Amino acid sequence: MNAKPFLFAGWRGVCALPVACLVFALSLRDIPAQSNIVIVEATRAGVVSWTAPPYVGGFAVEWAPAVTGPWARSWDALTNIPNTGAVCSAQVPVFYRVVARPGTGLLLHGDGTNNSTAIVDARGHAVTVRGQARLTTASSRFGGASIAFNGSDSYLDLGIGPDWGLGTGDFTVDLWANFTTNVGTMHLVGLHTSGTFTEWSMVFQGTLKFYVSGLVALNTDWVPIPGQWHHLAVTRTGGMLRLFVDGRLVQSAPNVTNLANNRNLTVGAANNPALYFRGFMDEVHLLKGRALWTNDFAPPDQAYVQ
Repeated sequence: MNAKPFLFAGWRGVCALPVACLVFALSLRDIPAQSNIVIVEATRAGVVSWTAPPYVGGFAVEWAPAVTGPWARSWDALTNIPNTGAVCSAQVPVFYRVVARPGTGLLLHGDGTNNSTAIVDARGHAVTVRGQARLTTASSRFGGASIAFNGSDSYLDLGIGPDWGLGTGDFTVDLWANFTTNVGTMHLVGLHTSGTFTEWSMVFQGTLKFYVSGLVALNTDWVPIPGQWHHLAVTRTGGMLRLFVDGRLVQSAPNVTNLANNRNLTVGAANNPALYFRGFMDEVHLLKGRALWTNDFAPPDQAYVQ
């Protein structure tokens, strides 16, 4: 598998110690899904401060009698530090390190060997490849490969699961898409049964739309340029849905709908199947519980961590 560079939204490590401090750095390592990500390496007693990618779920401080471990969780106050995006700081009395747990959701890097069907979710969910969906090195945004969809029978099926049920809370859905055509109706990602119902779905239907409970909640007159990579995103926070194209906020609307998980999450087609996407996708990402953007932003210039 081709390794991708890690994306992080800025960080700062500060170590103000009463004794000599071990040198440490932000070390976001590519490790198995659903395991912890080391944010700050082994550090001696003192104050340790850090920031980390906004899409991780939270932090814990672990302690050890030596820099080589074994590592154990700290006292209760430091075992589940929420990720607010602000600088976190902790007073540590012995050898400590800071770890983060992955955010809840989906992350399809689309990395791998040309024509391979080994498409995996870095968050650990099973991915069923339908039709002729394949990895390709013909076009990619990051990592040298992407997921190719032929527009006739190819899509990915991730089944029904609690991580797709977004409830009434905050979330982020984003991906990179390279359309082969800008004609027709194409389901990109979501829980949608064509002609029946939609929990939520990002769809190109002459324009880019986001459906909620079978109705168009967000719409823009944007039309993709075939052969060009575009970053598409939808977030919800504070009861407000927002639609972004290439980092530009194109529409917002109030929405507090309870988004259930009664349908299969599919990428590249609705789950009937129907409304096939034709083109390439990279970095297909769902983050449950947090909106990464509320205003215009610079689209990610590296792949997401893990």
